[in-house]
Amino acid sequence: MHFNNLSLPFSDLEDAIESSLLRVMPETPLVEVLGLMSMTKSTYALVVEQIPCLSEAANQKVELTLPATQGVAQDFVYDNNTRGRIIPPCKLLGIFSEANCIHLTPSRMNLEKVTVAEVMTEQVITLTKTSEEQDIFTALSLFCQHQLRQLPILDCQGQLLGVITQTSLLKIIDHLEINQVVDNLLCRLQQQRKQLELATFARRQASDELETQIEWQISGLVKANEMLEEEINRRQRSEKVLFATKVRLQRLLASSPVAIYSSHIGNYGMTFVSQGISQLGYEPRHFMEDSEFWLKCIHPEDAPRIFSELSRLPSEGHQISEYRFLQGDGTYGWIQDQRQLIRDEEGNPLEIVGSWQDISTRKQAEEAVQLSKTKLREQTRQLQQTLHELQKTQSQLVQSAKMSSLGQMVAGVAHEINNPVSFIYGNVHYAKSYANDLLRLIELYQSTYAQPSAEIERAIETIDLDFLKEDLPKLLTSMEVGSERIQEIVLSLRRFSHSEEAVTKKVDLHEGIDSTLMILQNRLKPKPKQPEIKIVKEYGSLPLIECYPGQLNQVFMNILINAIDAFDDTHNHRSFEKIQAEPRIIRIRTRISLESALNPQAIIHIADNGPGMTKDVLARAFDPFFTTKVVGKGTGLGLAISYQVIVERHKGHLFCLSSPSKGTEFVIEIPLKQSPS
Repeated sequence: MHFNNLSLPFSDLEDAIESSLLRVMPETPLVEVLGLMSMTKSTYALVVEQIPCLSEAANQKVELTLPATQGVAQDFVYDNNTRGRIIPPCKLLGIFSEANCIHLTPSRMNLEKVTVAEVMTEQVITLTKTSEEQDIFTALSLFCQHQLRQLPILDCQGQLLGVITQTSLLKIIDHLEINQVVDNLLCRLQQQRKQLELATFARRQASDELETQIEWQISGLVKANEMLEEEINRRQRSEKVLFATKVRLQRLLASSPVAIYSSHIGNYGMTFVSQGISQLGYEPRHFMEDSEFWLKCIHPEDAPRIFSELSRLPSEGHQISEYRFLQGDGTYGWIQDQRQLIRDEEGNPLEIVGSWQDISTRKQAEEAVQLSKTKLREQTRQLQQTLHELQKTQSQLVQSAKMSSLGQMVAGVAHEINNPVSFIYGNVHYAKSYANDLLRLIELYQSTYAQPSAEIERAIETIDLDFLKEDLPKLLTSMEVGSERIQEIVLSLRRFSHSEEAVTKKVDLHEGIDSTLMILQNRLKPKPKQPEIKIVKEYGSLPLIECYPGQLNQVFMNILINAIDAFDDTHNHRSFEKIQAEPRIIRIRTRISLESALNPQAIIHIADNGPGMTKDVLARAFDPFFTTKVVGKGTGLGLAISYQVIVERHKGHLFCLSSPSKGTEFVIEIPLKQSPS
């Protein structure tokens, strides 16, 4: 808590803060304020102003109601313009109390024309609520020191939270025991004593550090004096070495194949050029006599770039440029220009120092290498394209061979099974009818000849005639149901095979999906150690789709087998009970997309709640020969072939959405009608 910008402790004051307050705007007439104080039975009113940054929702006006039986002032702000309407929390400007009324009595002022702002007490003692540790004695000391009747409490933004009065403060004090008060005071005295001891220790430590620092500085000055004498001797020796170095440098510059130069910063006029410039067919005097000579030698196409780099030299300090330069024989060659900005001790630019080196031979070699790289990249691209085409052709050949042999085998098996099954199914009905006739005849014999011969009775007992009459109809019914089931399987095999791959046909996609599920029924049904894989069908209303049905059924087969394999690989190490608690589900949903009226699409969603795929696996899911299955279980062609069938064969789209532990969803989009190729 802060008292007039002074940090003060604050605690146990929440219960002493009165939040139900009478607040008035500064322009409210004094007469109305007195009336409100009388209505609310309040001895004071807080003069506030509205904070303009509040939202429109907070500025909504609400009608004020003052119960006649309530003796406590209501928490509202009175505005002369709103006439008793509540407005949002505001900033405290001053307090008007009964003491102000006493001062008004002898002045004989016209109270109807006086606003509360003219007579309020502006210099108000307040407490700002902070997060520091505080206690009730702070507020009590303020009341005693300033003889307060009210103590407004503000938050860190200066907004009014409430008021502590003498009455509310005394209520809190009455609940405190004398031992608690004494302990609190002793604790504060101990804290102040500890702070005083820490301050004394800090002053002693600072004094010791100051003495140590002074001794260190004196020692440093002595060493610096010795170093200065040594530096003077070193410089004298360096001057001799420098002179020898200067002579040697002049000889090196004269024999160096690199041209060394220095120039002004403003107009870039040369102040020095070494004899190495002869490698470009010039003499130093050409550059010294004409300050713009070297600028004129820069190739026109490179000049803008070089001038731009020179303008940035003061900020960069060092640059290396390569550009074409007009040589003495009238041809352009490549040079490497290394330049550096030289500054004085104060950091002010002095001159530019650099070197020119002929790199024409290197540039020619780089161009040759670049040309070779370009040719190599083109050849690599062609080889990659050829390899991709080979892989694509190989997968298509494998698919064609697979589909051809599978279709022929399935069609042959279906045909061979269909003939005897049709014979059995066609005669089961008659056999059932004949058996019923014979059973009725036996019952007629039994009713007509109630006392059969002993031989007949022995035969009836031997064959258990009652059980035979009961079981024979059930046996024939089972044969009939089995025949119907075999016929359904044969029909599914025929639908799945669809050997007419060369032309499109209008088919029911739902029949193709059901046929595929029928073939995979053995892998979907429950096993001794694993519960079944549930199939949830959410079929929409689809018209007949023009497609290659055999290839499309193979796509359904590949996607469903991948989902089943993923379930098997994941759940091999899980108990039967855990798998049953989290059932394995494959959800198949179909719908029509009419986003494009000219080309409506049939959408097939096949989703599972399996382990999902990582980002790396998902990125390569449709790559030929890529598989995550163990050797011998997968070829890596299933999804690659499916992608070709959907995208290239049917001009559709095939998407895969997956993430680890979130399952996998394949989305197939194919046009309702194939466009002529």
